[in-house]
Amino acid sequence: ENGTYDASHSRIQSEWQNLYRGIFLANYLLENVDLVKTASNTAIIDQYKSEARCLRAYFYMKLVALYGDIPLITKNLSPADGLKIARTKASDIWSFVDKELTESSNLLPLTYSGAEKGRITKGSALALKARAALWSGNYATAATAAKSVMDLNVYGLISEYGKLFTYANENSKEVILDKQFL
Repeated sequence: ENGTYDASHSRIQSEWQNLYRGIFLANYLLENVDLVKTASNTAIIDQYKSEARCLRAYFYMKLVALYGDIPLITKNLSPADGLKIARTKASDIWSFVDKELTESSNLLPLTYSGAEKGRITKGSALALKARAALWSGNYATAATAAKSVMDLNVYGLISEYGKLFTYANENSKEVILDKQFL
């Protein structure tokens, strides 16, 4: 924030490594999940793919916001291919993120219950789309995506802000996406 980071700072390297590690894992799942034999529940495979695509889009959002033009990797690479990969324009990354979140949101459920709480939902995919559009300067898309989240009638504000951070309001209607600590 104060302009003191440079390429030698460990935070810069760890952000890059951690985000691309997440992208690698999402790509790995997307390349291999169809190998799972299931005749009865293909919807769960589509859900897992959509969740992986949303996470990958989120990782790209963070990378492009931090670094601008970055490599766009949508499949796992061999070491030789990794040496040849070029940067992709930031505008193309933002378009990719928008496409991933739009397509994924259509295959995700509105809510989860029980142990499934904290998973990516349709609303969280659309909220990420709104955030990505804001970060990229696409305000019309941001407004439309945010309105789509509101129109789901799943989320809202609780009446008293001070109670938001109590155990009683854990997983309240204000929570769109969170990491569950069980």
